[in-house]
Amino acid sequence: MGFILGALGPADAAIIRDLQEPIVNTLRKAAEDVRKGRADNNCLRWFGDNTAAWKHQLALMLSRFASVVNTTDITVNCLHWRERDPDYGAWALEPTGGWNNYTNLTRAQQGRNFTIFLDRGFSSVPTYRPTAHTASDTKFQTLVHELSHLIIDTRDHVYGPIRCRARAVSNSAQARVNADSWGYFVEDLR
Repeated sequence: MGFILGALGPADAAIIRDLQEPIVNTLRKAAEDVRKGRADNNCLRWFGDNTAAWKHQLALMLSRFASVVNTTDITVNCLHWRERDPDYGAWALEPTGGWNNYTNLTRAQQGRNFTIFLDRGFSSVPTYRPTAHTASDTKFQTLVHELSHLIIDTRDHVYGPIRCRARAVSNSAQARVNADSWGYFVEDLR
């Protein structure tokens, strides 16, 4: 269960294989940090909301998100080299059954056909942030971003840390369902 390696080169395959456990562990740690009030600043920074109601919902979603990643087949594939775009890191294929919230394990494991395609941009970013407290695109953040589309039905309202933080201030409702915001939030708590 978990990541199923598709047509990946050896380097990408090794990276994907090595990232599953840290992603699951970080999602679980993030849920615990949210529950214990250790992520209030992060909640405000990335989602524009650190109310008790949002933190309760967020902790539950993070825990379920981790369980789905850990126990459900998620294929990670690579586009043919001629089709790859250097400006994109990855993209998620719409699951069987459509875009939806699949944090319920039973629903997630009903042949959803979860698939992520890596693009050329994935190879050009570091695996993790080069320095602490500096949000940037990484392989870790990119996978969390794409997984959030598949499992918790996030959208792409804005990209990049500066725009995500601005969206958290201007439109918390959009920030709470923005895939890049989820990626940065989770990596912040790694």
